Amino acid sequence: MLQQSSDFIFRLVCGSLLILQTGIRSWKISHQNTADIRRYIDREKQAFMMRLSGGTMLLAYMYVFLPDTGHFGFNLPMILRWAGAVLMLTGNLIFLVARLEMGRFWSAELTIQPDHRLIETGIFRFIRHPMYSGFLIFGLGLIFLSANLFGCFYLPVVAVLIFNRLPQEEQMMQEQFGEAYTQYKSRTHALIPGIF
Repeated sequence: MLQQSSDFIFRLVCGSLLILQTGIRSWKISHQNTADIRRYIDREKQAFMMRLSGGTMLLAYMYVFLPDTGHFGFNLPMILRWAGAVLMLTGNLIFLVARLEMGRFWSAELTIQPDHRLIETGIFRFIRHPMYSGFLIFGLGLIFLSANLFGCFYLPVVAVLIFNRLPQEEQMMQEQFGEAYTQYKSRTHALIPGIF
């Protein structure tokens, strides 16, 4: 009975954090001017990867909402499962803070706007791609919190998406901001402060 009760609580917490992630990712920046934006991405490839990422989110939602996914579970200590909840929440918060910091310069696609500026304040003082860091932290937390195969697909797919997109984004920023971006890169790391 205690096991069923804790499984329900973990599903409830996981579902809440998944919904928060979906809401934050779906939130649109109002009044974003898309005229004269330069795009730096293979749109077909990006669309495929985004659909694949969305599919892994659906699998995670299946863990939460389907009643009989327990036979895909694996045992993790309770402390690791709660640590997973903290990681998921942390990933969501990092993503949200970065998105707010970027303001109208944020776009789901790799784009440069006519009056684009390099953001080096807030969380961007420490890492150049905090949104990606947030996704990776969220994905690791999802594995721990769900302790279920359905929660394990998100992280590897998102990691492939990020590590495929990161060099393109770095190149785009280098071309746009030149020496200013070179100096910014020398003071920061891509995803993990002090490491990478």
